[in-house]
Amino acid sequence: MLVLLVLLVLHSVVSLGGDVHSKFLELYSRTVELSLKGVETGEVEELLASTIESIESGDYDRALKLMSEVERHLLVLEREAGFIVLTKNLVKYGTAALLLSIPLLVYLLLPRLYIYLWYETRRNWVVTSERPR
Repeated sequence: MLVLLVLLVLHSVVSLGGDVHSKFLELYSRTVELSLKGVETGEVEELLASTIESIESGDYDRALKLMSEVERHLLVLEREAGFIVLTKNLVKYGTAALLLSIPLLVYLLLPRLYIYLWYETRRNWVVTSERPR
């Protein structure tokens, strides 16, 4: 009877460990997907590192708590991923467009600026005509 009780306890610990490992791998794959999209996942990665340490030390309760916290962070990041990617792309391509437009603006505006400054500096000049006698 005692042997059956020990086997039952060992089986529950092993299945709990397997459940923790599969849950961890699922959270890790979701984190990698978000990271590949360009979403900042640094905080989630730190929590996953702490989860690995807890799993390796055998503290499955703490690991499950950390994984539930990771799950909450991932849900928020997955919900906002589209907006984050859109804003990063807008900033990136907007900056590129601004930098590429500088030569065109110089080409179009520099002659006008030169003519304006030339006119402003010579506006008060008086032209006189001297005819040879």
